[in-house]
Amino acid sequence: MSEARSFINSHTQSYDSLKADTPMTANQRGKFDVLNAHIVNSVVVGGELVIVGDPTTPSCTSHEEFLMSQAEGSIIYLKSMVLGWMIFYWITTKC
Repeated sequence: MSEARSFINSHTQSYDSLKADTPMTANQRGKFDVLNAHIVNSVVVGGELVIVGDPTTPSCTSHEEFLMSQAEGSIIYLKSMVLGWMIFYWITTKC
């Protein structure tokens, strides 16, 4: 049984480049933007979660919905880490 898969983007690249370089079936390509709404039309940095849908159906599955929620959580985590680093840097350079 086929199912959705995900991977961690390895390097900074445009969303269009990522999409073009990811091997996908027609079903997967058709829902790629929906599944990756957290990174669509942006610069995708290393460490971001990329979702490739179930190749057997054009509809979104419950597994894909789960991966989307995980991807959104990873974005929130990455942003909080960057913000924390920026605050730490600002405090240490001002003292």
